[in-house]
Amino acid sequence: MNTTFASDSLAAAVIDPAIKNVFLTVNLLCLSELIGIFGIAANIVNIIVFKRQGYRDGVNVTLTALAISDLGALCTQQISNTFVDPWIRETKFVMLKTHLFIFMIYAHGYFIRIGGLVTAFAAFERCILVSFPLKVKNFITSKIAVLVNATFFLVCLLYFIPLWLVVYVDWKYSPAINRSILSMIFRENRESVYSIYYFIADMFVPYATILMLLLFTTVIIRTLKTQSKWRKNAEVNAQRAEHFVSSKQRKVVVMLMAVSVMFMVCLTPHSILHTALGLFREMKVDGTYASLYFVCYSFTTLLETVNCSATIFVYATMSTRYREELTLLVTYFKSKFRFHRISL
Repeated sequence: MNTTFASDSLAAAVIDPAIKNVFLTVNLLCLSELIGIFGIAANIVNIIVFKRQGYRDGVNVTLTALAISDLGALCTQQISNTFVDPWIRETKFVMLKTHLFIFMIYAHGYFIRIGGLVTAFAAFERCILVSFPLKVKNFITSKIAVLVNATFFLVCLLYFIPLWLVVYVDWKYSPAINRSILSMIFRENRESVYSIYYFIADMFVPYATILMLLLFTTVIIRTLKTQSKWRKNAEVNAQRAEHFVSSKQRKVVVMLMAVSVMFMVCLTPHSILHTALGLFREMKVDGTYASLYFVCYSFTTLLETVNCSATIFVYATMSTRYREELTLLVTYFKSKFRFHRISL
């Protein structure tokens, strides 16, 4: 790679701090915060609804795991947005805002990667069910779904390894605020560790997840189209009909497919940003061209927030069972609120 040319290109793309602050304010402190607050409430509702429906099969277990990962991603995102607020001074925190932001980004990335794996698992399970309905109809039980999703939460803890290997916290004098403040200190092995880390965690895992979702979704669409043609054939025999997915299962498949497509559309830009970050290290948070990174980050993060917040609309639109349970839940809280007002 011609690193001189790459650096020159980035130098030409440096963004004025005032413009950067406008993007951060609008995308993160306004839109992302408002959508995130709604998303936190929506995912809590999702968890309650799935719990009320019960966990007789693996679908609700997986959707609950997805709601938990989305909830964690939104909560950590709300906190990290505070650390990019241009109107909050460094002296308001015990550590440099940039460094607190890095810690919170790791926590946010942990939940985002779990969400991707859970979504891929749901798509895989539906793909197998659509392709071989008789053979695997009862294969992925609720116990297996719990085991698989719990494994995702545990395995993704490896995402924090770079922090443990290359970072320690110590007091450091900051000329900008004229006093010592807690700071992240990077060890000498930073570049060697991060070169491997970025390839695995920020390039291989996200793109592999997106490719799996694309593959499973394509297989599901082709299989459902084929089965639809068979259904329209008046001469279809009973033996072939047994291999069809039931109408109820088809609705679940289409719903999960919509979740997968939304994930791919909203998360791909962030993966591309991390690829650029791996190729051009000047874009790192404490790098020369951090302003360019933060502007791009504000847009990709807004898309992530939408993805983590919008699943309730997919469920309510495409699942009659979810909609009925949600209506009962809303009615219950309305009656509780009305009783509370009367008692006052």
